[in-house]
Amino acid sequence: MTASDEPRKLRLVGHKGADMIAPGNTVESFHAAAAAGVHMIEMDVLWLPDSHLPLEQRHPLVIAHDWEDAERRTPLKLTEALDAFLEPPLAEVEIDLDIKLPGREEELVEALRERGLVERAMI
Repeated sequence: MTASDEPRKLRLVGHKGADMIAPGNTVESFHAAAAAGVHMIEMDVLWLPDSHLPLEQRHPLVIAHDWEDAERRTPLKLTEALDAFLEPPLAEVEIDLDIKLPGREEELVEALRERGLVERAMI
């Protein structure tokens, strides 16, 4: 039997974690998704409007669906979210990073690389 003959297995993906259990795009939601048995967690990555600022003064990448979502709460920084995937219960869960805005992809990849998460991530 070859790999192409093997039956496909369902992969469970938590959209924004477990958005129906805990507020989405939060560590609590990611933990709830892991407890529910997901294989991968999708999270939204963007930054606040600051393109007029020099690069070193720009806001960090954050985990939020859109600017309105980011304004309603204090969003996680990307680095905080990725750090959560280094510890149980998220240490075995894959990551799907949904970039909402173009232009800072290298920064995102570097954050993954610094944490050894490149092999577990999809962008």
